[in-house]
Order: sequence, then C-alpha cells, then structure tokens
Amino acid sequence: APARPGGAPAMIAADGGRRTDSAMAEAAAKILNEEEEKDEGGGMPAGRSNSGAFASVALSANKAGRPGVANLLLMLETSFVDKVPALLSIGSHADAAAVAASAMDPDLIFLSLVEFLKSCEAKSGAKEGQKEFLSTVVTKFPPEAANMLRRYYNSDPEIKYAMNLLLRSQKY
Repeated sequence: APARPGGAPAMIAADGGRRTDSAMAEAAAKILNEEEEKDEGGGMPAGRSNSGAFASVALSANKAGRPGVANLLLMLETSFVDKVPALLSIGSHADAAAVAASAMDPDLIFLSLVEFLKSCEAKSGAKEGQKEFLSTVVTKFPPEAANMLRRYYNSDPEIKYAMNLLLRSQKY
C-alpha cells in the first residue's frame, strides 16, 4: 500500500477482514512510520510528526468493524492526550483511566470517569447505571480514579454517593 495521508484508514476499510488483526495493524503501522520518516525530512522534529496518528487510524479501524486492529494500534500510540479520548470512544473506559493515571493527568482521569458514568447510565438507566459505575470504578479502574471520585463525592453535601462508593470498595 502506498504511504500517503489517509492510506492506512483506507487500507483497513478496503481489506474486508481478509487479513488478521495483527497483520492489518502491522501494515497500518508500517504506513504510518513511512509517513513519519517522510515528515522528518520535511523539517518536523523527530518522533513528533506521528503524534495522534495511531489513535486516528485506530478510530477508523473501529468504525470499519475491526476493534482488534483498533486496540493493537492504540497500544502503539505514544500521545496520551490522543490515546485517552480514542480509548473512551471505543468503550475502553478503564484502559483510558489507566493511561490518564500513568500520565498523571487529573483532567483526563476525570474525563474517563464522566464518560464511563454516561455510558453506564445510557445502557442501564440512572439507578442501575450508577451501581455498575461504582462497582466497576472500584474493581477495574486505577486507584487514582477511585480516589478522585471519592474526593469529588465527599465535596457534595449529599452523602449517599460517597456512602455507596465506600460500601462498594469494602472487601468482604
């Protein structure tokens, strides 16, 4: 496949599932890396021209019905600012929170929490969604996210949310 802007997403969309996820991700990465090498010759700082490219192609792969390719490409993304929103858009909320926590970015941690709460409430309704949200944050999200949520709930005069979070975090 030729190395050109948009080449990797077009290749994924045109493949129709003939290649395995790993083969498709490898081919897309090769195209993106070839584009980066060409950009380096054009005056871009080394390693910076591809920032966000893997996340962008991963979103295209997910839209094309290739979530495995999307996940593999997101593993190659180095920009956490691009990686977290991409993970959120494909539904990998706990992974997005983990990336945000490792980057020590409280705004992205909070974004991960809010987007996951919206997702839970959209799937299950407000009451059941809140239960699923709290249970998952306690068990699958990084401690930084659970602690941030705890501090947020403790700042609210309505104590029921803080109590629910504390009860769910108890190890019985």
